[in-house]
Amino acid sequence: MTLPSYLVIGGAGFIGSHIVERLVERAEVTVIDDLSSGRRALLDAAIATGRCELVIGSVLDAELVRRSLRGKTAVFHLSANPEARLGLENSSLDVEQGTLATHAVLDAMRRAGVKALVLASSGTVYGNTSKPCREADLGALPISLYGASKLASEALVSAYVECFGFMAWIFRLGNVIGPEQRTEPRSTF
Repeated sequence: MTLPSYLVIGGAGFIGSHIVERLVERAEVTVIDDLSSGRRALLDAAIATGRCELVIGSVLDAELVRRSLRGKTAVFHLSANPEARLGLENSSLDVEQGTLATHAVLDAMRRAGVKALVLASSGTVYGNTSKPCREADLGALPISLYGASKLASEALVSAYVECFGFMAWIFRLGNVIGPEQRTEPRSTF
């Protein structure tokens, strides 16, 4: 029996490594991560199964992503700046690691003919609101560069669904906590 094969971008991070752990139970997985915030150690168990390969590199490297897409059924895109406050110190960070990275993934998928995507977005797209948000709400105006980047990434995914026949699932994650989470701050801001 041939197993499905998935590409997980940002799979060595906190959330990504938990997804990879589940996927290797039933599929082959290739992870692309630059290890800027992710950790190889979080993938050790998945790699030990023989069903997970870690490719260290940037999602902005079009050739790397193209090669990694060969034979894949779908892409899980989780890479992003993991700490919104860092965008205040470097205002290009979220555009590069969020919006531009998402465009790079989508365009590589289009060229490779892989048309199924799962995108990890964020509740930060709702901005500063006092009213309850529903799944169908597109979001308010974000109040952080991180939130703006996530909303822009969602818009890019929506356009690829309409223009190129992609299927996509977008999950707006809130505060996610659990085992293996980083506890030391990455910024003193």
